[in-house]
Amino acid sequence: MSNHTWSYSSISTFAQCKMRWMGERIMGFRSPPTPALEFGSAAHRAAEEYGKEGTPFPDEFQFMESFVEPLRSAPGTKFYEYEMGLTAELDPCEFRGDDKCWWRGIADYLCISEDEKTCHLVDYKTGSKRYSDTKQLNILSLAIFAHFPKVETVNGALIFVKNKPDDALVTEVYKRKDSEKMWEYWDKLIETLQHALVTGEPAFTPTKNALCKNYCPVTICKYNGAYTGG
Repeated sequence: MSNHTWSYSSISTFAQCKMRWMGERIMGFRSPPTPALEFGSAAHRAAEEYGKEGTPFPDEFQFMESFVEPLRSAPGTKFYEYEMGLTAELDPCEFRGDDKCWWRGIADYLCISEDEKTCHLVDYKTGSKRYSDTKQLNILSLAIFAHFPKVETVNGALIFVKNKPDDALVTEVYKRKDSEKMWEYWDKLIETLQHALVTGEPAFTPTKNALCKNYCPVTICKYNGAYTGG
């Protein structure tokens, strides 16, 4: 088993561009903070503080209250920025400080129904709905099934908080009975990644995409906007 701990972010980066994954995860290239990233982080903090403590949203994020208040008022047991870890055997474990942790993820919002059979999962998005990707909900739902053994159904939603309420949601429903089939997709990706780390195959070559020129930190790649050759 690899010593690496996986996450949705690391797996999706590998799937998108193997060279970027190598550059960021192994070689130490880091993206500098951008206004969009800082805005997203601050928005998540504001939603968490409002949900947990009722702390009023700062003026900059007042627009989020109409999305977050119904979640805060919903019946059930609620969790905010909930951290989940899984071992390689897919058993639940601590997110931090557990040497057996093989995968980790954070759910922006969870609400477990009173009968504990249903979970509402929400991930806030401050970007464009045009780039919606429910795979993050998929793998988080698998972690929920591990951490909450009575849950049979996860109702997942991406909420694009900059959109109007009638155009803000992307939803998916996940069933425990489908877990094995759902894991097949992730197992294949992670197996390929682990094999590449050990053998170098498939090679960590770049895949040109829309993020290369301005949004990738791996400046030794020929597709990077800051690449100078060599």
